[in-house]
Amino acid sequence: MMYQTYTGRVKGGQPIISEMVTLPENADLIITVLNELPSINRQMHRAAFEEFFAAMSEIDDEPLGDEFDAILAKRVNIVRELDL
Repeated sequence: MMYQTYTGRVKGGQPIISEMVTLPENADLIITVLNELPSINRQMHRAAFEEFFAAMSEIDDEPLGDEFDAILAKRVNIVRELDL
């Protein structure tokens, strides 16, 4: 099975694909509609970042402990392999 992706917009209720394509007869289609996200309130974003950085600066002042140092000393590396 092969998947192909095309981008476009909807105009007047009809999809307008950004490139000229010919679809095979009886092709199975899956259409995903990507709704645009509402604009982000910059003040809320800034407040969230400031809260995050304040919390992170508190953590920096506390040592993580011997157990964490032991884990880092082992330098554990997790490799994930996927057979298709």
